[in-house]
This record gives sequence, structure tokens and C-alpha cells, in this order.
Amino acid sequence: MSPRRERQPPPVTAFLAQTLGGYDAAAQFPEDLLYRDKIASTLGPPIRGWIPELVFRYAIFQPLELNVDWAIMLYARPVGDSSKEARRRVERIDICDSEVHTHRFRMSDDPDDDQGQRKKLISLYAGDEATVSRQYDLQMSYLSREWEQRMRRWLDG
Repeated sequence: MSPRRERQPPPVTAFLAQTLGGYDAAAQFPEDLLYRDKIASTLGPPIRGWIPELVFRYAIFQPLELNVDWAIMLYARPVGDSSKEARRRVERIDICDSEVHTHRFRMSDDPDDDQGQRKKLISLYAGDEATVSRQYDLQMSYLSREWEQRMRRWLDG
């Protein structure tokens, strides 16, 4: 049996990363031109004793009206405990390290684990502001439709 090889990115990915550089909202956009906000809301009735919550943060680059930095998080909070500390991570979709990726968690995971099972969705490069903004809309749309399935996956995982 041969040793397992790491999958190498296609040559075009390496070329783009070297040519364009990575996507870094903090370095690319002046803070005084960003509108930042964070919103938390309950998604629906409790599921097996857990209340599903949606928490998302974003930063709008005002001159272009694009969402250039964001994270969308699905949490579960036990019924009867409204403290922020009681929240458990179910799933997070965010951008960092020049990519859009998901972090999926299981109920059985260590509550202090903030990485979970990470899966890259797409690579990002300098100048990808429009892609980042579209991805926010797309990922929020997916999560809005599939939050109940994702909660049940977490509970059953």
C-alpha cells in the first residue's frame, strides 16, 4: 500500500495566489469606510431541547456597498438557559485565510473547540470583493433554507 498523498492545488491556484495575493479584508479596506454590525436571532422552536440561533457579523465597504468581511454562525442554546456561555457551535461559514469555508461541529465535540471539521468552499484572491459579497448572500440563503437539517445533523452527530 502506498502512503497517502496530500492533494495538491491545481497549478492555476498557485499562480493566482502568487500573482494576485490573498484576500485580506483587514489589510485591504480602511476601517473608517466600513460599516460593521452583528446580529443574533432565534430561528424557530426548540428541537430536542435546543433553541436554534443565527448569529452573523458583517462589514460593508461603503463606497462600493459590498459585504467584504463576514461570518455566519448557527448556534444551539439549551431551553431555559439564555446565557451566551450556554451557546454551542453547530456550524460556521466564514472567510479567512483567503478562502470561504465551513466549520461543522457535533454535539459530542468539546465545547471549547472552535474549529470543528473544516471544509474549504472556494479560494479568494486580492480583488475578490464582489465574490466575497455574493458568497455571503449565497451562504446565508443556504443556511436560511437548511438550518433545521444542520441542527439535526449536529444533534445526531
